[in-house]
Amino acid sequence: MRCRLVAAAAISVVTVGLVPVAARADDIATSVDAPANGADGECVSIRAPIVTTFFIEGCTSPFGLCTEGTIPSGPLAGTTQFSVLSLGPGDSPELLLYGGELVITTPDGTLTIQDSGVLNTLDGTFFEIEQTVEGTGSFADHDGTLFAQGTTSGSAATESWVTDGMTFYLQDVTGGKSLTAANTLATLTMRVQ
Repeated sequence: MRCRLVAAAAISVVTVGLVPVAARADDIATSVDAPANGADGECVSIRAPIVTTFFIEGCTSPFGLCTEGTIPSGPLAGTTQFSVLSLGPGDSPELLLYGGELVITTPDGTLTIQDSGVLNTLDGTFFEIEQTVEGTGSFADHDGTLFAQGTTSGSAATESWVTDGMTFYLQDVTGGKSLTAANTLATLTMRVQ
């Protein structure tokens, strides 16, 4: 049976690409073919949190922005890995558009998802549309669109050179672009406690 995935998931992606942070998003709602929770071939609804953290070593993103995390329960229980593959400014200065690939790995197989989202860099809210592109194991015949929204948050230990009020700039330097305001994709102002 082909089962269409329809979801509301929340995944932290690019709020703080300069320091590792933890992010938590609740209420993933997905329809998947999950014999463990329903009859064989029956679509069931899933609600579970996803928790992600930025990582650098082994990150395949051309922007150096990757997250890894976990989904602790349900048919999608397992690990996640996300890589930002595109990044650009939105319609207003505080909006950042991104795209990437999310891979969810479970004991029953993997699910690969192409992600397109918008992040409000002022308040950390985001919205994503995710298209399933590939599955293995019990996810081999799944396809569909997932929707995600949420708020990113986090904190991280920094070195002493990071001071309260310091601003970091995410710059588009593709093709040798210069470090100018026109090439600024996002800013982050540090709050040190």
